[in-house]
Amino acid sequence: EFPLSLVTPVTSYRQHSANDLNPWLRGDCYKHAIWINPADALARGISDGDMCDVYNEYGEVHIPAFVTSRTVPGTVSIHHGSWYRPNDTKTNLMPFGIDEGGNCNLLIGDTHLPHIVGALLTAGLVQVKKLGGE
Repeated sequence: EFPLSLVTPVTSYRQHSANDLNPWLRGDCYKHAIWINPADALARGISDGDMCDVYNEYGEVHIPAFVTSRTVPGTVSIHHGSWYRPNDTKTNLMPFGIDEGGNCNLLIGDTHLPHIVGALLTAGLVQVKKLGGE
C-alpha cells in the first residue's frame, strides 16, 4: 500500500521551520519539493515539477516533484521545515484540510520502522501519485 521509504532531512535553507515564510528563500533560491527517483516517477507518470499527492496512514500533503537521480529508487525525500497550509478539502485522515505546503511531519508516525536503528532521517512509508492522476 505504501511502497516508498520517506526520508526527511534538514536543509541549509531553514532552521526547522523558521525560514519557511522568508521570501528570499523561495523561488530560484529554494524550491520545496519531493525528491523522487526517475524510475519511481516514470512508474507513476510523474514529471519534474508535477504536483503530487503524498500520503500514508498518518496524513496527506500536496507538493511538487523534483525528479532526480540523487535519490535511490524506492526512496523519496521531503526536506523538514515546511509549515502546514491546509486547503479546503477535508477528509477523515485530514479533518482540517489537506496540506498544500509539503509538511513532512504530517506523514510521520510516533513509532520507528523495525528495520531502522538510530537513523533519524527515516520517517516511514508513503505512496506518491500525480495530483489529478489515477
